[in-house]
Formats: sequence, structure tokens, C-alpha cells
Amino acid sequence: VIDWIRDSETNGKWTSTRVEMLGTAFLTIFHENERKRRVILPLLKTMENLCNRGLLDSLLANQELGFAPSLLSCLKVETKTCVDVHRLLAATGVALGLLSHL
Repeated sequence: VIDWIRDSETNGKWTSTRVEMLGTAFLTIFHENERKRRVILPLLKTMENLCNRGLLDSLLANQELGFAPSLLSCLKVETKTCVDVHRLLAATGVALGLLSHL
């Protein structure tokens, strides 16, 4: 995924189209697989990794798309009654990546 995003880099800036497509795919996966640990945990870890590398910054900062609030809603659903420590830690990492964009 990282290489796919970086391949879209043009003159030091990522094209927003690929990042927006990725964001839409992430939200779709969240909605279609609520509380399914085998899907959500790798998704959260991937998103945490991308946030830590700054590859989702343009998507999170774009208020017109509403990605950050939608992602926060998905995180709330996933963590509300969650007792899985690994999923909670991964969700915390993604939520920390969101803090600077909300």
C-alpha cells in the first residue's frame, strides 16, 4: 500500500485521487466488517502505519471529504465494547493520528 501511494507521487506531492480511493476503501471495509477481528485488526494496523508515515495527512486534512469524522465514528463502533487489547492498541494509534486533523 505504501509503495502504491508513493508511486502516485508527483513533484513531491501525492495525487489525492489514490489517497481518496484508499480512504473510501478503508471506510467501506470498516462498514462491511464491523467487529470482525480478523479483518478490522489488520486494517487498523495498516491505517496506523500509514498515519505514522504521514501518507494519510492530505486525506485527513480535507474537510470536504469528511474522512476524519467518518473514521472517528468507525473507531467508536469498533472500540465501544471491545476487550481485545491488540485491537484497542491499534485503534488508539489511528485515533492519535487523527488528533491533529480534527
